[in-house]
Amino acid sequence: MDNMVKVFNYSAASRKRLICIPYAGGYSAAFKPLETELRGDWQVVSVDPPGHGSNPEPLLNKLEELVQLYLDRLRTYFKPPFVLFGHSMGGKIVHRMAQQLELAGVSPAAVIVSGCPAPDCPPAVYKDDQALLKHVASFGGIPEELLRYGPFIDYFLPILRADYDAIATYICPSEQRLKAPLHVFYGTEDSVFTREDAAAWLKWAERVEAAAFAGGHLFVQHQADELAGRIRIILNYVKEGIPTR
Repeated sequence: MDNMVKVFNYSAASRKRLICIPYAGGYSAAFKPLETELRGDWQVVSVDPPGHGSNPEPLLNKLEELVQLYLDRLRTYFKPPFVLFGHSMGGKIVHRMAQQLELAGVSPAAVIVSGCPAPDCPPAVYKDDQALLKHVASFGGIPEELLRYGPFIDYFLPILRADYDAIATYICPSEQRLKAPLHVFYGTEDSVFTREDAAAWLKWAERVEAAAFAGGHLFVQHQADELAGRIRIILNYVKEGIPTR
């Protein structure tokens, strides 16, 4: 049994798949509200990263290692048509996955990066644990009451630290432009990734479109219906094995 790959709707009749990679500290459950909204002829697949959710594997703090791991463990799901979707840290991962898949001749029909700075944007670095916790709490990633609960922090801090170290040390090894359409989502009240930041993605794909959603950095959790509506528009363009226009 694979403790990493999570398929939400095995009963989906279609071969079409939306493959979702979570944000720092997150795991597959983050996409359950979205899957509920999208339930239909698209199969939704996600992952529990090492050391996250139900996955007991050791934490990884190198983003390129996570990319290679997901390319390997998700390989049976890269059958056209499929769409890649990643939020925040997950956006960096799906972008790099798409680069490598296109080089291998296995092209996603579309790539969606959400709340995620472009690969050449310098990441914020949080060397102090308290500064890191304060940052994540500032956009709702940790409820205020849990910040004061020692056992939770003891459990969650190593996960956050591994993920943020992966982000801080990542340098995209290729300037390859994606041929697949790239859709960039951002929250209108997000201080981590703004409308201006979205423009930095223009050089990373041949076709780039941006879309705004009400809310802050974690709008993917609070705007599942609107997010699903936009993704559904993208998915509706996808024909069997044909990229979106």
